[in-house]
Amino acid sequence: MALVDNALSRAKDLEESYYWRGKASAALGQTRAARADFQTALRLKPSYREAAQALQALQARASR
Repeated sequence: MALVDNALSRAKDLEESYYWRGKASAALGQTRAARADFQTALRLKPSYREAAQALQALQARASR
């Protein structure tokens, strides 16, 4: 988390950093933060397939 936060403090447009922070947040059970990061990654790069898949998986888990 610290590595990603450090990268994002230097450049706010790194979609991959948002994706990885979202993955870490999801693993920690921080669903709201994870969702926000995946959505930001997709806003920065709408074709980011991995972020879209991660967001879908997160939403599927939440609906169970």
